Amino acid sequence: MKKMLKSALALAMGAVMLMPVTAFAAEDEPTLISTQEVALSPSGANTRSAETKEFTLSTYEDNGRTVYSFDVEDEEYRQAAMEYINEPTPQTRGILQPGESEYHNDTQYDGDAMSYAWKRNTAGQTDNNFEGGQSSLWSGSGNCDYIVLNQGISVSGIAVSISWPPSVSGSGSSASWQSQPVYDNVAGASFNGLVVGGTAFSCTFSENGDVYVGSRIYRPTTTIKFSYFS
Repeated sequence: MKKMLKSALALAMGAVMLMPVTAFAAEDEPTLISTQEVALSPSGANTRSAETKEFTLSTYEDNGRTVYSFDVEDEEYRQAAMEYINEPTPQTRGILQPGESEYHNDTQYDGDAMSYAWKRNTAGQTDNNFEGGQSSLWSGSGNCDYIVLNQGISVSGIAVSISWPPSVSGSGSSASWQSQPVYDNVAGASFNGLVVGGTAFSCTFSENGDVYVGSRIYRPTTTIKFSYFS
């Protein structure tokens, strides 16, 4: 929950426990969960057609994350595919009571690559409970070679811990995850059940999709920060 304990702020400089970084790396091959045909209408600034087409969405389990791979070769439909994975939602802010939620999102670009991310924190009695998603796309001409998704969280506070089930968990002030390569023009990932315990002053998520195109790597990076002191 949001820790508005300003009396604890005086202890921050000397009592913050910054434990070693825990890296949650993807070590195993992703497990295919399902494939489905999804009807999409073109979206974005380069739209020239109003035709609805079907594209294949594959869903995988990749070391504790649900990963989405959208086979969309037509450039006009790639943004619609990304929005299908993680539909943009208005942000909400405010002081939380147990059971209430706060939501943030961010969109970033690097050349013809784009990343979008969202996070929601639902306050518990003594902790913060996060869920979220990210997606990246290549909007340039032709196809990218592949996309690698990266997620990271950094927490500042007193005696903080991070637990990120189902297949990975650990304690410390930082954690990260990386997907296996996704060989499509649109990729995404989602998670839930990330719990931050202790007295957290802030939680910052930094995520990007490394989009490989020939010898070039495009890296649009999103940043979402939850601050627990005004």
